[in-house]
Amino acid sequence: MWSLLLILSLDTALVVGVHDGDTLTLQDSCAVTYRCRLYGIDAPELKQKHGIASREALTRAVGGEIVWVDPSGRDRYRRTIARVFKDTEDICLWMVSHGHAWHYVEYSRKDSDLASAERHSRSERIGLWASARPLSPWRYRAIYVRKKIHNALLYVRKFYAFRFL
Repeated sequence: MWSLLLILSLDTALVVGVHDGDTLTLQDSCAVTYRCRLYGIDAPELKQKHGIASREALTRAVGGEIVWVDPSGRDRYRRTIARVFKDTEDICLWMVSHGHAWHYVEYSRKDSDLASAERHSRSERIGLWASARPLSPWRYRAIYVRKKIHNALLYVRKFYAFRFL
């Protein structure tokens, strides 16, 4: 009963796009479109192993559907951070329990449901956990940024070395 009362107090939106496994494009009842980052989870980047599968899973779950949105703030990219529900199912929890995303502990440390769902999907080797050692998205992004900086420095070095010959 409690979950039904919670759902009835939330806003509704139409899912008009799925960017990746943790970001949706939503359209509210006033036809305003906005980006929504799913609360408490981090899905693989699209170029990362299981990234496309994660996006496809989220698309199958909510693509084109009307969902309930429980916003909790905005991130540094001005996306709305929110828990999203389809009917009474928490989509953030669904993504983690089906092995399509990590529990993003840095931003939702006290969420025991997400932590428990990740422990379960890890132990059962579901989704991305079927891989021997899946690389977390935050580690992947750190490596990618380091590589971009390294390549930029190599370019600068070549450019200036050529100039002074």
